[in-house]
Amino acid sequence: VMGIDVSLKNLTETIQNIKIGKTGYVMLIQDDGVVLADPGHQDTSFKKLTDIQIPAFKQINSTASGNLEFELNKTSYIATVITSPALGWKLVGLIQKNEIMSEVYKLLSILVTVGLILSAGFAVIAFFLATSLVKPLVNTTAMIKDIAQGEGDLTRQLPVTSQDELGELSHWFNTFLENLRKIVGDIAANSGHVGESSGKLLDIAKNLATGASESSERA
Repeated sequence: VMGIDVSLKNLTETIQNIKIGKTGYVMLIQDDGVVLADPGHQDTSFKKLTDIQIPAFKQINSTASGNLEFELNKTSYIATVITSPALGWKLVGLIQKNEIMSEVYKLLSILVTVGLILSAGFAVIAFFLATSLVKPLVNTTAMIKDIAQGEGDLTRQLPVTSQDELGELSHWFNTFLENLRKIVGDIAANSGHVGESSGKLLDIAKNLATGASESSERA
C-alpha cells in the first residue's frame, strides 16, 4: 500500500486570489462536498457543505450547475455553479447583487431623469400649443358675444396669422363682419329715405287736415 499526500496550498491560494469585480470571489468544492477554498468564510475550509449551518451552502450543495440567488451575512448574492465533468468538483462564483445592479440602477436613474426632462419639455410645448390654438377661438367668441349683445364694433377684424383651420375661421368671420357692415349701412341709408318719405307724408296729411277743416267750416 502506498499513500501520497498532495498539498492543496497553492490551489487554495490561487482560488482565494481570484476576484470578481469588487465584492465577488470563487469557491472550490470537492466532489464529496468538502470545501477546499472559500475566501468569504475562512472557517469553512475542509468542511462538508452538509455540515455547515448556512442555508445558502445547502443550495450550492444541491445544485450541479446553474445560477442561484441567496443571502450571506444578510447580503444578497448571485452565484453561478459549474461542476467539472472530469473531477466532479464545483466552482462557485459569487458576487453581491448590489454590485451587479448598480449599473442598472444608474441607467434607470438616467432614464428617469431624461424622462422627467422630456415630460417637462413636452408640457411646456403643449402649453404654448394649447395657448396658440385657444387664443384665436377665445377672441372670436368674445367678438361674437359682443356683437350678439348689441354693443359690438363692426369695424374690428380678427388677425389672420395662419393658413390652418383657425386662419380660415378668422378669414370667414371677417368676411361675415364686412357683409354685416354693408347690411347695416344699407339699412341706415334706407332709413334716411324712409325719413324723407315720412316728412312728405306728414305735409300731405297736414294739407289734408287743413282742407278738411276748411270744408267743415264751409259746411
